[in-house]
Amino acid sequence: FFFSSRRRHTRLQGDWSSDVCSSDLFTNFSDLTKIQRNGNNLLKLGATGWDAGAISLNKVSNNGFLEFTASETNKARMVGLSASYGSSSYTNVQYALYLQSNAVIGVYESGTSRGNFGTYATGDVLRVSIESGVVKYYKNGTLLYTSTVTPSLPLYVNAALNDVGATVTNAMVYNYNTGSFMANAAQEIGRAHV
Repeated sequence: FFFSSRRRHTRLQGDWSSDVCSSDLFTNFSDLTKIQRNGNNLLKLGATGWDAGAISLNKVSNNGFLEFTASETNKARMVGLSASYGSSSYTNVQYALYLQSNAVIGVYESGTSRGNFGTYATGDVLRVSIESGVVKYYKNGTLLYTSTVTPSLPLYVNAALNDVGATVTNAMVYNYNTGSFMANAAQEIGRAHV
């Protein structure tokens, strides 16, 4: 009994992408008595009002995105992307998903409403992405709105929280790097002989 084998070599070519994400997304620019930061999560403290906000440490580049998870459905907050941080007001968030206190989700751009797009629920995954220089808004992978305002890249994650107890949960930045690769794959082909 013996085993014989031969190798088959195949050359593969194609595109690759790698994602880079941050585990330390936000740096707080508001009064620390009004917002609490814990890793990738924010919590509004103090009184109700658009007076608590944060800006990210990491930038979102072209073909990158911000993603976060909705928690409560009864607290107002806006989360999105901006070229800079001017204040904690929602008007400072250039490209924002607006999670309203009645579980309705909307889109605001620099304080201007672009409309409401249904409702959101606890656990929904929300995304603001930059795709080939165009900002797009998603809920659970479904496109809600495509912006007509060209972004000035890169952008930072910007959050404005209104209601006490409002949160931003599991906020992450992903940036994709694309390129080409070449690899050799070897496959062992064997046969048993008696």
